[in-house]
Amino acid sequence: FGSEWHVGDVIGFAVDMRTTGRAVFSVSVNGSFAAPNGVAFSGIDACYLIPALSGNGRYKVNFGDRPFTHPLPSGDFMSVHDFPQTERHA
Repeated sequence: FGSEWHVGDVIGFAVDMRTTGRAVFSVSVNGSFAAPNGVAFSGIDACYLIPALSGNGRYKVNFGDRPFTHPLPSGDFMSVHDFPQTERHA
């Protein structure tokens, strides 16, 4: 999806699940959600998120247990790591 990815690129994923039945999944490359990156899927009907990754090659995955290389998108986003610790979820 989006721009071509290269060795060393940082690929980011953001999911906005604030509106029931209308979740939006976006992709960034090296911190940019601008076109051709950005919204990959919208109108997703999901009650929860289970992060997973599959593919060939070597990857470093960060769900927020350490600082991100690039900032989160603007808005009310948080890492998967931090979400279970929020008041609304506890």
